[in-house]
Amino acid sequence: MQLVPSQSVREGQCIARDVRDGQGRVLLSKGQRLTSSLISRLFKFRVESVYIRDGFSENEPELVRAEVKQKCQELLSSSFTKIATEMGAKKLAVDADAIRRATEALLDSLLSTKNPIVTILDISTSSDRLLQHSVNATILAITIGIDLKVPDNMLGHLAAAMMF
Repeated sequence: MQLVPSQSVREGQCIARDVRDGQGRVLLSKGQRLTSSLISRLFKFRVESVYIRDGFSENEPELVRAEVKQKCQELLSSSFTKIATEMGAKKLAVDADAIRRATEALLDSLLSTKNPIVTILDISTSSDRLLQHSVNATILAITIGIDLKVPDNMLGHLAAAMMF
């Protein structure tokens, strides 16, 4: 499979991984053949790239499950909203336990992957670019930390710091 920019996909190509919107809903399912209307749907939802089957490495597992990334993005979104509200009320508190749980899920996902540096980029939509960037930066930092043999407890701190 290969990651292909949406403007380069063609009718008849086969989706290799589910394509999700910013809320984690499946727009196109793995195995679907692209038609002109499905390609239009990619542009409608501002999907920048998709994984297309190419006959090679089709069974490669996702680096981080979509659900884990979605939970992290939701946590960031709610945290940013909470921070904005509490700054207006001149009181600021962040849910440290929620951040720890989300970063532990990311860390567990990456530690269980044999070669986590293989795929850093993932499908993204322009509407949630900041949240995707935060999660992807966290994944990249953890991946580099794993490669440098940073102890797991320090990776957890790195993940929490990078999330924000």
